[in-house]
This record gives sequence, C-alpha cells and structure tokens, in this order.
Amino acid sequence: LRLTVLLLFACCCAISYPPYQNIISEMDRYVIQCRQEGLSGITARRVAMGNSTEGREMAAFCFGNCDRGQFAVAVLPMDNTVYLLMGGIHGREGLSVVTCLQFVSRLIDLLQKRSTWLLDILSDTMVWVIPSLNPD
Repeated sequence: LRLTVLLLFACCCAISYPPYQNIISEMDRYVIQCRQEGLSGITARRVAMGNSTEGREMAAFCFGNCDRGQFAVAVLPMDNTVYLLMGGIHGREGLSVVTCLQFVSRLIDLLQKRSTWLLDILSDTMVWVIPSLNPD
C-alpha cells in the first residue's frame, strides 16, 4: 500500500503545470467548440471572476444553462442545479488543473456525440469549472 501511494505521488508530481496562457487558450477553444455544435439551451462561456494578487485573470468556465449572471454565489439561480469543480488551489497542483481541463473536454466529446442523457442534465444545470483558482 505504501509503495502504491508513493508511486501515485511521484506520478502526480511529474505532471508539469500548464502555463497559464495555455489554460486560458484551452478554455476559449472549448467555448468555440460548444458554439459550433449549436445545441439549443446549452451554452458555454469563459467568465472573469477577478484578478489574482499578481494581476492574472481568474477565469471560470460555465457550461450548460449558464446564460444568467456572473460568477457569484449571490446571483446563482436557485432553480437550477449548480456544480463547481476547482483546481490549482495550491502551488504545484498541475494534476488538478489538467483534471479540470480534461473534464470539460470529455463533456464536449459527449455533446458532440449528441448524448441525450447529458443534454437532459445540462438543460437545467450549470457546471462551473475553475481550472486554476490560484494562477500565481
């Protein structure tokens, strides 16, 4: 068991942290992909939540029924289900950033296949993904 944990830890540390501009570019690419699909009621957008202490944009990706409001708990609609996935909270958490980006990529793959169960879920659900909560 200890060996497994150490190997897992070593693998996680070996993953390089993606440059911040690559994270933003990837999020923008996801928005374009979703718009090209033209799915009614399903939207995708990148939202600026604010700036880090070093001035980097703290970006969130909204997916699903996210036409309303900015990213703030006060404006999240209470009639919708809201999911929040955050990564990059602490330094050297490259794996969590990559996991968030892969999660969105998999959602888009399923939408491109016109997955009816996912379309039904996303019609009244907001999925917020923040790949790098601490971009500094």
